[in-house]
Amino acid sequence: MSKKIEYRGIITEVHPGNLQVEIRDETACNVCPARKSCCMSGKREKRLDIPFTSGDYRPGDEVTVVGKTSMGLKAVLIAFILPLMVIVVPLAATSSMGANEWQAALISLSGMIIYFLGIFLFKNKIKQTFTFTIDDKRIK
Repeated sequence: MSKKIEYRGIITEVHPGNLQVEIRDETACNVCPARKSCCMSGKREKRLDIPFTSGDYRPGDEVTVVGKTSMGLKAVLIAFILPLMVIVVPLAATSSMGANEWQAALISLSGMIIYFLGIFLFKNKIKQTFTFTIDDKRIK
């Protein structure tokens, strides 16, 4: 199994220290282990913001964008598995302790509010773990 995910893309915008790359090919998602549960896989256009430090990039350049396979697995964990656990575990625990159904549901939903508030507060830190890089400047 490959440790990296490669996409072919076209640079659409160049900003100081940041490139915006558009990926149109749906087959780019075929190598990703999270493709079946990913929200991006159904779209025809995908835009990625990629930080860069050096290079002469221009809009229209074709590039290879590289990401780690672990990013897809981490995204599935954050978006699907952990929220499910935040709902199910408190619901089961409070129900087994004899709480009413509405109390158990309220505690579970409160846990979800706290979870997504945490995601919102730490979004910049989380965003730093999901970074892509440019492998080759231009594809011929």
